[in-house]
Amino acid sequence: MMDRNAIDKIEELVTLRLTDATVYGIPYDRKTWKPIEEPAHETLQVRTLQAFADYVLHELPDAATWVVHVANPARVRLVSGTDNPTRKRGVLIAADAILPDATKFNARMSQEEFSIWLQTTFVQTAALEELLKISGNVKAEAIATSRDDGVTQQATVHKGVASVERADVPPKWELSAWRTFSEVTQPSGWYLFRIGQDLGMSLHPVIDASWSLKAMKEIKAFLDERLPGYTVLA
Repeated sequence: MMDRNAIDKIEELVTLRLTDATVYGIPYDRKTWKPIEEPAHETLQVRTLQAFADYVLHELPDAATWVVHVANPARVRLVSGTDNPTRKRGVLIAADAILPDATKFNARMSQEEFSIWLQTTFVQTAALEELLKISGNVKAEAIATSRDDGVTQQATVHKGVASVERADVPPKWELSAWRTFSEVTQPSGWYLFRIGQDLGMSLHPVIDASWSLKAMKEIKAFLDERLPGYTVLA
């Protein structure tokens, strides 16, 4: 029967055997074949660009090795260089914009629900006010398609208190949805508006990448002004 010293010696040898492997000077655990890394800082999460800039100015990480990365219109990160032997970049802080629920795009809604959604998801503009007026005054008994292409619709809408009239409903609207950080201008985009026979209404974004590029450029300009000396990639 082995004594305690012998058991401890065997455990020590096994531990060394499992952890003495190196690749390019990086120690690896032979049991999992994963690199043995030093503990990393937990990424701090904030929701505004100003909070992001305030933190960087407070901590002052080395501008020569840390880069501000505008990943997309709703996310910004402060990432490290590649001095880590595993070539993994660290993320010290990340800002994620607070945005409305995007799942309602392309979804059919009731007239009242559609009106509420428009007012809570889009910036107040003349085009939005006009769309709210049309969508809110459509009468349920007279929805018709005026052309065979199924694009332009014609509807009976209330005009004033007691009268109604037939009116063409523009198929496309240029609106500014809340799609990026509140500190920068919300870029406009085109949306297809449709009304169903049951008065169900939906708004469909027209695929266009230009709005996201505009938003990212505005984010970069905002951070360039507040973080002089740091490289901001967008």
